[in-house]
Amino acid sequence: MRSAIALLLSVMLAGCDAGTPPPPAPPPALATGENVYRQTCQACHGMGVAGAPRLGDREQWAARIEQDREVLYRRTIEGFTGTTGTMPPRGGRPDLSDERVKAAVDYMLSKL
Repeated sequence: MRSAIALLLSVMLAGCDAGTPPPPAPPPALATGENVYRQTCQACHGMGVAGAPRLGDREQWAARIEQDREVLYRRTIEGFTGTTGTMPPRGGRPDLSDERVKAAVDYMLSKL
């Protein structure tokens, strides 16, 4: 009798372990962008080093997001010196492909 009750309880409780399902995975490009951000961009954009707009700070990004996204891509890939700071080409990582740089830009913009 005890073993039947224990078996019934274990079957009932097994469904309780499922909990809430994990959030859906981000699209592959944003996942790639997040990886590039964490490995490269976070060094400046995490703390606002050299005038870099901080991740998620809409006010700091305002003038940049008013521009065409292609302008942001180009300045991130080629580098840019503006009135508020400097963006080194490819975030100082010449090994990053254009696609990975663009994915990082898209990731940062998705956090605004």
